[in-house]
Amino acid sequence: MTKNNLPNNQEQNITKASGESAPFSTKKLMRSLRKAGAHEELAAQILREVKGQFFEGMPSRRIFQIAFRLLRRHKGEAIAARYHLKQAIFDLGPSGYPFELFVGALMSKKGYQVTTGQTCLGQYLNHEVDIVADSSKKIILAECKYHSKPGIKSGVQVPLYIKSRFDDIIERWSLMQQHYNKEFEGWLFTNTQFSGDAMKYGRGIGLRLIGWGHPNKGNLENMIEELKVYPVTCLTSLTKAQKASLLEQDIILCTQLTEAGNELRKMGVPSSRYKNVMKEISDLIT
Repeated sequence: MTKNNLPNNQEQNITKASGESAPFSTKKLMRSLRKAGAHEELAAQILREVKGQFFEGMPSRRIFQIAFRLLRRHKGEAIAARYHLKQAIFDLGPSGYPFELFVGALMSKKGYQVTTGQTCLGQYLNHEVDIVADSSKKIILAECKYHSKPGIKSGVQVPLYIKSRFDDIIERWSLMQQHYNKEFEGWLFTNTQFSGDAMKYGRGIGLRLIGWGHPNKGNLENMIEELKVYPVTCLTSLTKAQKASLLEQDIILCTQLTEAGNELRKMGVPSSRYKNVMKEISDLIT
């Protein structure tokens, strides 16, 4: 496939992770780079590099790789880590358990008392719920739908199933003395997107759907950035093998490494690299 320098006034298409074709948006790329922390000159340089390598139908993944490489080279790890955030959530796999722990950490940072993997007694059945987030005024029952690859949407069957389970639990829990005067809410998290029918159904029944880019405000990306809760998988100063080892030990958050830095030394991370990791974490969370 031949490369084609992309003129400023010419619209060409990229291929999204879902396989769908979409117009290449220079504004969207610049916005994502600036949002990650790249200054205007660096963002413009990356855009020129992308344009110089562009071809019709270029995979969006390739654009990400070009930008990520240049961010690491020119500006350092923390900005590259922010730009890498979406992929870092996919890297919490292959099971959905680390994603569940990560979402639980987000809810905890929001001020809730959080229990993960709790078996909840309903009116008719017992149900295992991914996250129960409790406060003095509200109880949130939340399920996490993790996908290991981009381009996969959570369909309407997911909120349909979850709604019936939550209703059974709430019917019983609302009568319990310790829950007197508490409000109940059902939330559904995914690291990708929801189908149109799923979003329509969620709005209709009052089930809060939180995904990547949905809703416009208060979505998963917004929550991560506002709460400054970052997964270890976003760190560019660690190898894939080191990140996988941390996940196996249920070390999901960057802040856990600042509290348990010895784990890195046990893994053979040299002192010079250890300092880089700690600096990257500090730049991310401050």
